[in-house]
Amino acid sequence: MDIEILEAPKMSKHQSKVAVQPEDPKDDVSRPSLPSPSGGKKRKTAPVSKANNSQSPNKTTKKQPVATSPKTISTVMTGYEPANKDLIQEITVYDISSIWSQLDTLNHLKARGQVVAIKFKSQQKYVTVTVSIELNQEATRLWNDGA
Repeated sequence: MDIEILEAPKMSKHQSKVAVQPEDPKDDVSRPSLPSPSGGKKRKTAPVSKANNSQSPNKTTKKQPVATSPKTISTVMTGYEPANKDLIQEITVYDISSIWSQLDTLNHLKARGQVVAIKFKSQQKYVTVTVSIELNQEATRLWNDGA
């Protein structure tokens, strides 16, 4: 593998910048040619081994520690006043996908009863939900049967 290195020609302080007619590179390849007036840059190529590539500063083999997202806790009060507070259950639901919005989660829980309050705790790709809910008859029967 070859890497091209571009650099400007070096001129001494006393050398004038006069346009020089370039020689045909086919004539003499043993000596470097003078810069052409249109290019102004000389190209060099240097072979590079794969061992040098792995030690380059822009490629590191160590992984940088990922900044952990802070745990977010939010509580939503729905405003529902239950008729019988003895029927209220506090249930914790684990490992809900963080793709679900809070509204999606609330709608899924409403299918099982009236939600009084709900608390969301986000942790990276999962959410833990603690819900105070007045379960409907079907959900109460399943709860009491241990299903």
